Parts: sequence; C-alpha cells; structure tokens
Amino acid sequence: MFQVTLGKVTTTLNNLKDREYQPRELTQKIRKQFPATDFLFYTKKSNKIDPNQVIVSGCYDADSDNEQDPCIEINLNYAPNLTVDTGKLDRVQLAFDIAECVHHELVHRDQNRHPRQKSKISKKLLETSNEHAYLGDADEIEAYGFSIAAEMHIFKISMHQCSMYTIYNSLFEGSAVMPNLEKHIKKYFKILELEDETK
Repeated sequence: MFQVTLGKVTTTLNNLKDREYQPRELTQKIRKQFPATDFLFYTKKSNKIDPNQVIVSGCYDADSDNEQDPCIEINLNYAPNLTVDTGKLDRVQLAFDIAECVHHELVHRDQNRHPRQKSKISKKLLETSNEHAYLGDADEIEAYGFSIAAEMHIFKISMHQCSMYTIYNSLFEGSAVMPNLEKHIKKYFKILELEDETK
C-alpha cells in the first residue's frame, strides 16, 4: 500500500541526523525498507543534479520477475560531490518521490502478472516521437495515472496542477489518451482515499 511505503520512507528520512552522508550510505538506509527479494537499489551520479537534491528513477524487468528474481530497480541519482548534506534535502519531496516511483513500478509488475486488454491508441499518434510512443503506451498511461493520483492525494492539488498531467496534455490534448489517463487517475485516487479511511 502506498501510504505504508510513504510512511516507512518518511520515518527513515526524518530519523537521519542533519549531517553529511556518503551517497551509498544514504541509499543503503532507504534500501533497508524494502525486501531484497523484489527490489534492487542503485546509487548513480550525474553532473546535471543539484547537490541538495536526489532524483529518483526506476524500472521494472518482466523477465527477472518471470524468473522470480528481484525485478524492480530504483535508482537514487546524486550530484557527483562526495557527500550529501541531509539537512539541506527536501525530505518530504524525496520521501514522496521514492514511494511514488516504487508504486509506479509495482503497477507495471501487476500489469505483467495480470495481463489485461490494452486500449487502442492511434498508431499514427504514437509514431510522432519517442516521447509519444513511451507515454502513449497503455501500460504507461495507467502507471502515470497512479503517479498523478498520488501527487494529487498527498499534496492536495488538482490533476491540472501535476507536472505529468501537464506533459501528457501538451502531447495528447484532444486524443483518446487523455480520457484514458483521467480514468486511471480517478481510479487510483479513489483507491488512495480508501487506504486513508482504513488506516
């Protein structure tokens, strides 16, 4: 459940002392909140990242899942400096980013384990660009529907205020993608509300 994951990561980050950590050390503290049977956590570095930020990315590997190996990779991307000052991190945003990324990939895992019929999107539309092809894929529409719903739920904002909704709307306004995306947003938003009610 998303709220449980967010709570565990939030507690871990809030328990960190305001001091400088090695990136790998920080990654290890977060990784301990997740079962090694399912998740792989990696420390990566990029010159494009602010020293006071950690950028979270992830991917799901269906082949590894089918072999019952760890199948969800979470990358914590740091600036190339030697340490991270946790006193300068936005811990609320980082906790959300990690939990959202984890559950976005869990949506993909569920899609592989429980295949369903995909909505048909215009082939011509998806051939426009790589970004169109990626974001217009039915599995990504559903997974980003979850991501947008989670951002709405946690930060109490409308879907139109979410950055991923804005990106989708700029690419797919007037197409069948947007009603499909909004259907998934509403579905996952209701699920998150129910999670709150049953806590």
